[in-house]
Amino acid sequence: MQSERGALVIGGGGVRLSACCGSLGLEDSQPLISPAQSSVGAWECEILSKAAGLLPDLINGFARGVVTQFTLIAKGLDPDSGRFIAARPYERILTGFLTPVGLGGDDDSSEPEGEGLPELPADASYEQTNIGFEWSIPITSVRSGMRIQVSVGLNVYARVLPTLPETQQNARFDRQGQATVVEAWQRFTLAGTDNPVLSATLELDKLVGEGAIQVSLSDQVSHAWSRVAPGAHTLFPARKQLSITGNDIADSPAFASWVARVAAQGRGGLVLWAPTVDGRVFPSPTEAGAVRVLIRLVNMTPPVDKRGAAFVDPRLYAVDLTAEFPAVAHQPTEFRILPQSYRYDRKVVAIGKL
Repeated sequence: MQSERGALVIGGGGVRLSACCGSLGLEDSQPLISPAQSSVGAWECEILSKAAGLLPDLINGFARGVVTQFTLIAKGLDPDSGRFIAARPYERILTGFLTPVGLGGDDDSSEPEGEGLPELPADASYEQTNIGFEWSIPITSVRSGMRIQVSVGLNVYARVLPTLPETQQNARFDRQGQATVVEAWQRFTLAGTDNPVLSATLELDKLVGEGAIQVSLSDQVSHAWSRVAPGAHTLFPARKQLSITGNDIADSPAFASWVARVAAQGRGGLVLWAPTVDGRVFPSPTEAGAVRVLIRLVNMTPPVDKRGAAFVDPRLYAVDLTAEFPAVAHQPTEFRILPQSYRYDRKVVAIGKL
């Protein structure tokens, strides 16, 4: 027997929780227009159907297509967001990315504290450094050998050298005939989609015993980057601005010669990203004999200052996080703010941490 609702899947003796940065949370089976739900909805759907000669299913399909496309654009997953010229990714992408811990935040943290590791600093108002979820576990269900399997998908942006047409279109020469090379940023999928996900395994009994565990995914990121990284003639070679002349962009051979010269300077502008899986256990104030488990993906990449932001983007984009664990290591809780009534289903399977 398997039941599925939103980001939760229960079946086959296990539980699977998923969280995506910037997701609108629409289920495939959920119609955007449902005439049967209300008389207003029925009236609006009837008007649209008569005016356009379309069935409600077609209207729903169109609306869902618009929402899906908007979601892709907002998260930077549409084709046009694969490369930015004369603009930085975080200036155009609206949601779905994690900023590095340390870019700013308040000293006080409202998050629960683990026993072994210091708690993460609270995010500033315009920063989000982690994504995750928490759920309740009966203490008596915890056994040796139980594991939480965490999977991560993410994208990154790296500064690259512009192409000849991009350089010609954006060159602004000064009186000495020099122009600063235009910024070009390219998206790379490090994990997920058609690439293997990053993964971490947390021993549940160890996590409950120690209170907190962190697993760095830096080594997996390094391996993933070596698989998708472009050649030396593509990555921006340094953490300083480069200049170009009109002769360098006169034709393809001249531009290729310039690229070869600057590429020989090395890869000083690259920084590898450092996502980290963070697991915490803390007491449950309302459930006797149970604890709450919090699993988060945290961006521990070293932050950069305003000058470094022209060459390095430490953010993690289009992040998604999945945790799988035995079904016995889960129990639903109750949303007690809502009154006890047949109108409400107060059962809460998990709580997202955004």
